[in-house]
Amino acid sequence: MSARIFLVLAGLLAASTIRLAAQDTPPRLSAEPLLDDWRWTPFSTTDGLPSPDVYAVAEDLGGIEWVLTSEGLAWIDDFSWHSLDQSAGIPTEGLSDLQPDPRGGVVVVADGRVYRGDVNGFAPVTVEHDGRPLQILNVAPWSEELLLVSTPGGLFHVSDGAAVPDARFGSTSTMTEAALG
Repeated sequence: MSARIFLVLAGLLAASTIRLAAQDTPPRLSAEPLLDDWRWTPFSTTDGLPSPDVYAVAEDLGGIEWVLTSEGLAWIDDFSWHSLDQSAGIPTEGLSDLQPDPRGGVVVVADGRVYRGDVNGFAPVTVEHDGRPLQILNVAPWSEELLLVSTPGGLFHVSDGAAVPDARFGSTSTMTEAALG
């Protein structure tokens, strides 16, 4: 940008700032308020939600919105909700966490187990320490290969099904005993 154009732009900005400062009231924005009714669409079980009690919402890499409810998992396609049940490989009860997956789709915790999936179905993820499954409370996908899971005993990193205690958050032996129950 040439010095002359920069000076003209700077002058225009200064003039508009002085004009605004001279006004007694701040300028009004012409944008509509976010909470206006026309911006929102209420959904219920009649629209396909498994339950009106929504605990978590996530958007996957493909832009699909997911909800975790007290009665199951669902995703929306335009204005139609699609509930997933056990035939899709995911329990409908005991759901406690929902996160977008860096691989695509979402990661869900149900009944203390981790599941990965998308609109086509879900599969359980092995999470074991010394050959024993861990009781999972929450999950955070760290990368395509790595999950961070919380257990009653603390945090574990999971890669290829093997859980390794994160020693930064407590004693490794205490964490492992508590996580295995």
